[in-house]
Amino acid sequence: MELGIRVEPDNLYIKDITVEICPCCDMILQRNIRKGNYLIRECGYCRYLDRPFGGCGNTAETHYGECSCEYGEKDYLYMICEKCKSSKCVDCKTPLSCCNKNCAIPTQCGVCRHKYEFNKKWKNTTPQEKLYLYGSKKLKILAKNKKFKGYSKYKKHELINKLSPLVNENDFPIKSAF
Repeated sequence: MELGIRVEPDNLYIKDITVEICPCCDMILQRNIRKGNYLIRECGYCRYLDRPFGGCGNTAETHYGECSCEYGEKDYLYMICEKCKSSKCVDCKTPLSCCNKNCAIPTQCGVCRHKYEFNKKWKNTTPQEKLYLYGSKKLKILAKNKKFKGYSKYKKHELINKLSPLVNENDFPIKSAF
């Protein structure tokens, strides 16, 4: 019987089954053999979401008729990296995945990293530089608050040029006057 290979986490890329060290975090990989199901023959009535391993169940039968998918069971070699599998964002606790390029697992998810970088940039900028971090809508609100005339027809760079000499720290964050 042929031995299949599965890795945990799913995105861990391992080229060679003889590898004993995780290519992402350099931790020792755990190995064990477990039985698992696999699809032998698909009936053609099933959609991917209708097909949990072990049969289509009632969902496929009620939508398409009789299911005749065939499943088998075989042994799989599981290669597991506990560090990569259990890593979570330090801020929001969402699961993280390694990048598969021999580098360390990030400690923050992309959303939290973006927020952190933005906040760091925000704290270190002048009021004039903060104008570049806003979109046209918010700049138009600020122009309205500053009692500009004809602000609605200005483009972003024009609004920034007009507002730059007039803004101070008290103007931020930009809020509607209502």
